[in-house]
Amino acid sequence: MKIKFIALVASLLAFAGCGVTTSLTYYDAAPQLIRSEFDGTYVIRACGIDKDAASAMIEAQKVAVYEVIFNGVVSTSSTTSSLKPLVMEVNAKEKYQDYFNLFFGKGEYRKYCATGDRRSGSSTYQRSNQEVKCFTNVTVNVAALKEKLKQDNIIK
Repeated sequence: MKIKFIALVASLLAFAGCGVTTSLTYYDAAPQLIRSEFDGTYVIRACGIDKDAASAMIEAQKVAVYEVIFNGVVSTSSTTSSLKPLVMEVNAKEKYQDYFNLFFGKGEYRKYCATGDRRSGSSTYQRSNQEVKCFTNVTVNVAALKEKLKQDNIIK
């Protein structure tokens, strides 16, 4: 009787680990402000999703710049305050839609960001059958981006 009970418990424990695994591939993580530098640059942890790793990294850069411009970025550190959006105007996305379509479409946003952080764990990837999700640290030159938006009369 004891052996049957032990065999039953062992088999239940063995099958308990065989449950359905869930993927975080479709979970969209909000960008987070890691730190600010004294030269007007900010390091932002962003997530990009695309068909391959290189494209997902580019998408993460685009997400980081987009969030800085329109939504601002919440800080994860107690020593760094959150970053407010550069464009505070109501309906700015619609009003300047043509400008921002060119800005992001032609890759001009890449002048204001970089993913040069090569420390261990600065970039992580999750792969599924259809896509790759890249979490990476993106350095955004907010001071230069703000100056560009002022020159183009998007902000004052």
